[in-house]
Amino acid sequence: MLSGTNVPPGATVARLARDGLANPFSSLSTGTDTSTPPVTITNDSVITWLWETNYWLQSLTNGGGTVTGAEIWVRSGSNATVEAITNLFYYFTNWSGDVELPNTNDAVYDVTMDQPRTLTANFDVRLAPMLTPYLWLAGKYPDTNDFDSAELDDTDGDKMKTWEEYRAGTDPTNPASLLKVTDLVILTNRNAFSWSGVVGRAYSVYRSTNLLYVWPPAPLTSGVSVGTDGPVRFHDPDFTNGPLYYRVEVE
Repeated sequence: MLSGTNVPPGATVARLARDGLANPFSSLSTGTDTSTPPVTITNDSVITWLWETNYWLQSLTNGGGTVTGAEIWVRSGSNATVEAITNLFYYFTNWSGDVELPNTNDAVYDVTMDQPRTLTANFDVRLAPMLTPYLWLAGKYPDTNDFDSAELDDTDGDKMKTWEEYRAGTDPTNPASLLKVTDLVILTNRNAFSWSGVVGRAYSVYRSTNLLYVWPPAPLTSGVSVGTDGPVRFHDPDFTNGPLYYRVEVE
């Protein structure tokens, strides 16, 4: 404050006023600045600062997008408007946090600032009909925007559709990258075989004595994973006289 301060006649002073918590200074002049305009002192003067309650509006994001209209002080009781802006291949789902009902699914959202608020804009990735993310498809097929059709293609001719390769963690543009059994060994006390495994995927193994009926609902084993990309070896010690058929499935 300037109380008790001696200022020479003709001097110009400006003073910044702040409250570090919920009451930032409201300027004497119009606008939202938090400092007084310069004042030329020509005689004894009194400057009075007027204070009012303001609340901080903060934003967070969850997923692919940004928020505009937040990170500001807002006068108590006033409305503030925030907007969720989606990144390419994402869509906005809802607001969460210190929200007011209703309309939390609207990208443009009005909220009454009667308290400090933190609003989180939630986004999710767009999916093709077989649940393949557009973002993943765009990385594999940068020359198309028809991702719904692209996920049904077998562009590398390995008999796996693109959506199947996404689930398997393989590359739909590389014919050598696919989920397949790589070898089968019939031993005196067990059957053993391998398949091409991918980090981040878990596998189940099924066994059947014929291919005329549905596969058994319960797998022989499940949750099989690998630490590095490469062959996964499976041994079946509980086998009967053949024929026996095995199926590997990505969980």
